[in-house]
Amino acid sequence: MEVKVLDALMIALPLVKKIFGLDTQICLCDREKTIGVWYGDTFRMDVKVGDPLDIKKPGTDMMLKAMETGIGNSGILPEFVYGVAVDGIITPIFEDGKVVGVVSAAVSIKGRIEIENAAGNLNNNLTNSQNITNEIAESASDLAEKLEKARSFSQKIEELVADTSSLVKGIEANSHKTKILAVNASIEAARAGSEGKGFSIVANEMGKLAKVSGESTKLIGNSLYDMFGKLKDINTEINSAAVISTTQAAAMEEMAASLEEITQDASKLEQIAKIKRR
Repeated sequence: MEVKVLDALMIALPLVKKIFGLDTQICLCDREKTIGVWYGDTFRMDVKVGDPLDIKKPGTDMMLKAMETGIGNSGILPEFVYGVAVDGIITPIFEDGKVVGVVSAAVSIKGRIEIENAAGNLNNNLTNSQNITNEIAESASDLAEKLEKARSFSQKIEELVADTSSLVKGIEANSHKTKILAVNASIEAARAGSEGKGFSIVANEMGKLAKVSGESTKLIGNSLYDMFGKLKDINTEINSAAVISTTQAAAMEEMAASLEEITQDASKLEQIAKIKRR
């Protein structure tokens, strides 16, 4: 007994649906009516066995066209049609060179759309994170450069303070010599008696000047010494901050590079999720 194609499909199609395990609805029609229906898991088209092919029903016009032309077609039906977006494909059935019917399959693409949207959101979020990380990396690099300049300036100031301290020491030494000269001049003035009275006044003033200069240079020296110590502390802190900043800048650059790779992978995932529309 010869088995007709439509009869064979009546046996095969439910097995195909079960084997592939997809949320799909399959309809088998001859040239006049629906002869087999296997409903989807989450959606159900308004069709049942025995229904005539009514061009007014959604999708029926495409099935009739496929039987007339012998050419299959496909398309996406939006969510409002059956309550869930589906990817439909219609294939004419031939027997002895003639079109004897058509099979239509509608596969739910809800999961695909969710993956596509999630991948798109992930890609956008990672792109934003990458941009922020790049900005932070650039700021960290700028900070490292500025800290390096500050360290250089601090070293120069430290050197200037050291030079000034040397000058103060020189002034202090001269003040001490002046003081000795003033004492010697006072002694000589005393020996000269009344004739050395004017010289005594000058010697006395030189002594006062030497005393004031000595005290002033001592105060300046102490201040410079304290300033020198503070500058060394500042320079130490700047060096530590520069090391930390440089380390952070390098870490941020590595993070930015990693985020770039992740963003590229997310972009690929988004493209993969966008399954080609038939």
